[in-house]
Amino acid sequence: MKFITWLRLQLKTAFDRIRNENLKKNALQAIPFWMASVLTGIVAVIYTKLFIAAEDLGTVIYNYHAWLLLF
Repeated sequence: MKFITWLRLQLKTAFDRIRNENLKKNALQAIPFWMASVLTGIVAVIYTKLFIAAEDLGTVIYNYHAWLLLF
């Protein structure tokens, strides 16, 4: 919890140093989009890894007994 408080304070201090109000406004409006794009990328990578694992499991099942794929 201390780290989050420290990080928040550091980010606030850095943000308060910005003197251009338009830049501050634009940055605050863009942050949700940045967070959403990063989250979407992480979800896409996880989905891809799960899909590859499912394909590998299908191959293992097929090599063990092909008729097990019916289940």
